[in-house]
Amino acid sequence: MSGQMYKVEIVTRPTNFEKLKTELAKIGVTSITFYNVHGCGLQ
Repeated sequence: MSGQMYKVEIVTRPTNFEKLKTELAKIGVTSITFYNVHGCGLQ
């Protein structure tokens, strides 16, 4: 990366989290912040 910062928000299922971390590492993402949220909405 060029030293710039980017904010990326991703919503995913907990079962996909490890795969997501692996794929982000492959493109040079070195740190992430993870929030475990619960809730419901209109479906």
